[in-house]
Amino acid sequence: MDKHLKIVSWNLGNVMYPAEYAYDKAQDAIRKKNLWPVPKRETLKIIAGQIEILKQLNADIMLLQEISKLHAQNHFSNPLKQFQGAFPDYESFYCPTLNLGLINQGKATFIRGESKSKCLTIPYKLKGYFNNLLFANSNAIVTRIRSSGKDLVIFNIHPTPFARSRLERELQLQYVFSAAEAEYTNGHHVLIGGDWNVDMPAVKKSPRLQSIGSAMPDAMIKAFHAGKWKLAASNKPTLRDLGAPYTANSNMFSIDGFLLSPNIRLIEVNAINDFRFSDHCPVNLKIELL
Repeated sequence: MDKHLKIVSWNLGNVMYPAEYAYDKAQDAIRKKNLWPVPKRETLKIIAGQIEILKQLNADIMLLQEISKLHAQNHFSNPLKQFQGAFPDYESFYCPTLNLGLINQGKATFIRGESKSKCLTIPYKLKGYFNNLLFANSNAIVTRIRSSGKDLVIFNIHPTPFARSRLERELQLQYVFSAAEAEYTNGHHVLIGGDWNVDMPAVKKSPRLQSIGSAMPDAMIKAFHAGKWKLAASNKPTLRDLGAPYTANSNMFSIDGFLLSPNIRLIEVNAINDFRFSDHCPVNLKIELL
């Protein structure tokens, strides 16, 4: 395993939210386009666009969220299969967060080289049967890249959405961080990356960068600062508001990024502010394993 690595995290939005998409809640019950956000031909263009951006970034590791293998709303286009075909030199591992009838969506980790991955079940549930069924996001992908001496252990996360339950999301994040700390204590390099569904702390705010009103748990922040873990978050926004089509004046947020164990050096982190193909944009990371 190379000591210098490029890693990208991207919430792909199940290929349903191009720049021109806006969600009209008032008419949701009667507007067909909110059931099928974009025509099938546009869905295929979105997938092709996402693949092209990732090829240009040429990362060693790709952490993808909201990727589906079966989804009625994206015309059963199976983005997972298309990504696997587009990146034949990568091992891929898929973990569903929702597998229900006409929907099978989740997260996937793509790695150039040999690795071993598993789904990590996070034992915290939302209140209400349908909330828990549809929005709990109660798992993560844990990937181990073997090397001499120390392994690199990667957590691909996407906790419950910020509009749902703050308490359960905090518990989910604390559970993941505890698992990550245990790996670091055992001598490994550890990285947590993905869509955190919380405001990234220590990110310089600008007039364009808004708050989603959901913070990373205080106990977790104190713990990773005390242990000298490093937050790798871009000053640029990573998420746009879906209330209107994307423009330069759209409400923007920063909720995607990485957390690095003390034995990893942060070289660079940057959000690639291209919202043509998803409501999120890729976050690109360069690190060195110490």
